[in-house]
Amino acid sequence: MPADLANERDQQITHDAYLFGRRRTWWIFSLFCVLMMFDFADRMVIAAVLPRIKETWQLTDARSGLLSSALSLCMALFALPVGILIDRWSRTKMAGLMGMLWCLASGAGALVSNFPQLLFSRAVVGAGEAGYLPASITWAATAFPLRRRQLALGLLLSSQSVGIVFGLIAGSVIATYFGWRYALGLLAIPGFVVAALIYRSQDYQSATPAAAERASLKGEGLRLIWRTPSLWLVYLVLALLTLSSLPLAYFMPTFFHRVHGVSLQQAAYMSSAIMLLGALAGPLGGWWMDRKSHLRPQGKLAFAISAFGLAMLLHTLAFGVATGLYDRFALLLLAGFAGYSAVSAIFAITQELAPQHRRAFSATCGIVTAHLLGSMPGPWVAGMLSDAYGLTHALLIMTVVCEGLACVILLLVMHFYMRDFRRTKPYRLAASGVGVQ
Repeated sequence: MPADLANERDQQITHDAYLFGRRRTWWIFSLFCVLMMFDFADRMVIAAVLPRIKETWQLTDARSGLLSSALSLCMALFALPVGILIDRWSRTKMAGLMGMLWCLASGAGALVSNFPQLLFSRAVVGAGEAGYLPASITWAATAFPLRRRQLALGLLLSSQSVGIVFGLIAGSVIATYFGWRYALGLLAIPGFVVAALIYRSQDYQSATPAAAERASLKGEGLRLIWRTPSLWLVYLVLALLTLSSLPLAYFMPTFFHRVHGVSLQQAAYMSSAIMLLGALAGPLGGWWMDRKSHLRPQGKLAFAISAFGLAMLLHTLAFGVATGLYDRFALLLLAGFAGYSAVSAIFAITQELAPQHRRAFSATCGIVTAHLLGSMPGPWVAGMLSDAYGLTHALLIMTVVCEGLACVILLLVMHFYMRDFRRTKPYRLAASGVGVQ
């Protein structure tokens, strides 16, 4: 190991402890994970009941995709101002307030009488969800010791898959027996309670750089990101992964229901199994990368390139070669596991190359890029491709092209990463001592 990396590792180990103590850190973190689960349950319940909503108002696939695109647009519009408030005020209070807002908006969707009203309610859900993810990522990246950072981020991000599974299953079951409006209303209630608990949870006070440190942090904010190619390149990777995964998750129940003729409830179960396996992959991949990247930081990039390349190959086989229901199901299970195993590496880079008092801003920039270039156009573009060429070909194009481009950009990241990692060393070491609120 080079001497400068060995010296930095030794300095980091002295601060390698749980910020609030092990028990309390894990308790607050578990609340973040549960709220993340309900975040994606409220977001993806629409996918579970989408065929019934389409029947209600006779919608096309492209128009149906607007329900997800409107949510993503509002997340992108509100994310940056909310991200600034997170850094200046409180991660737990902002996450709690935003959680309560999106739960109220999601529940209001049960009361709409036409498609424009439902579209507006989903847009407000997006506004409420704008600040939660950067707040939770920043809190976890600072509260956990370095040796557990990617494991924690893997667990947090896996809560998304658990939420998708819960939203798909609960939404389909409730819609089957009571109607799709009840699915929207009932899933909003427990999330509101968890959001209130997070609002009252403990947070830390952002470190304020000393005068000497401020001189080395002149490039913070947008200038810092522009001067750190590894950051804005991984933001593009995050956008491509979102452009691939969100339409896949959004249209997966419809795919099984329409292409293979299974019942809506069985389609939700099969889609949920794919997401649940991805939820297991996130912590396992994070644990493995923590072991390997502690001594070799760029190791997580090699792991990510391999994982996303394998996912691209498996999606090619699933949508371009296989034709049977269970062949496709098995390939999609493996592809989901491969892809989700490396996502925490992308978010880890957004945190480790930014100063502690700008980490929420860094995470927000990545999330805004993902929403503008991924979440917002993804379901709509996939819907247009489906209307033109069929749903199978639409999902083939979206997954293979986006995952292939992600691998290419990660190869570019490897070219810059070690230079950026060494140059931003003061950001990581200066941020180790933070106060507790």
